[in-house]
Amino acid sequence: MGKTAFIGSGSMARAIIGGLVRHGVPGGDILVVNPRNPKSTGEVQAMYGAVPSAPEAIREADTVVIAVKPQSFPEAAPAYRDFIAPGTLVVTIMAGIGTETVEAAFPQARVVRVMPNIAMSVGCGASGVAPGKTATDADVEKVVGIFACGGVAVKIDESEIDDVAALSGSGAAYVYLLIEALRDAAIEDGMAPEKAAMLARQTLIGAARQLEAEDVPPEELRRRITSKKGTTEAAIKAVETVDKRLGEVVECAKRNGIRLAVTADHGNADRMVEPDGSPNTAHTTNPVPFVIVGTGELKLRSGGKLADIAPTLLELMGLPAPAEMTGKSLIEK
Repeated sequence: MGKTAFIGSGSMARAIIGGLVRHGVPGGDILVVNPRNPKSTGEVQAMYGAVPSAPEAIREADTVVIAVKPQSFPEAAPAYRDFIAPGTLVVTIMAGIGTETVEAAFPQARVVRVMPNIAMSVGCGASGVAPGKTATDADVEKVVGIFACGGVAVKIDESEIDDVAALSGSGAAYVYLLIEALRDAAIEDGMAPEKAAMLARQTLIGAARQLEAEDVPPEELRRRITSKKGTTEAAIKAVETVDKRLGEVVECAKRNGIRLAVTADHGNADRMVEPDGSPNTAHTTNPVPFVIVGTGELKLRSGGKLADIAPTLLELMGLPAPAEMTGKSLIEK
């Protein structure tokens, strides 16, 4: 496969590298470049055997993964441009920055854009792979192979990237909130918290594994356990609007992903970039307190807490808000 260089060594870069190593790619064929954070690249080396490298080493790679935060790209692009050899395949996982912007920054390269999710870290990721103008079918096949090492990967058009971000990028957050609501409802009815948490968690795991093992639509699996006039049917009728409201949640996430908060300064979180990566400095207010950032994950604006967003999502889903919320951030960067 040749050498693959990663510009950036954060959580998503690590998830991708971990998938490659688990599928037999030698750590010595993976270069990790992050000159501002040698501690981070050292950690990646200890975990996977990847090689901490200077920017000049990027010339050795035939594939370069841009894994920096979107707000860092305007500074990173000129710093690394001269080290990317003509004909290099550049893979970007930055949300909110289109392939045209990356192609303009690295005109000597072919560009493929990917929207992964953090479940790659446990080998269960879901990634959408969108080719740029000059990318070949072989490039797409190669990138699909890289990201399939951490789960599943499918080819998409770049016009679908925000749909992927709202669905698989942010979808786990919706599921976690549902599990929280189930757990807390059981606790409110008197069940011990540790038992409620264990049963709610295992319910999610079991349903997911059955969905994977049987390869049938979720409607069919739901039908099997929904006896007429039974307790499950009664419960489903009580929340029969959830499917419609979840659609609204996904659409809301998609709208907010299109206008992406990218400033490093949390005090200036209203500064946005357009989908093509061009800056928009006009003051903008989101209708809900979250945006899609980094790798398409839900993240709260201005350092917000889970308690800020959970009532919004749960209300859209037609579910009661948990009695207590920890206030823990959804994503720790």
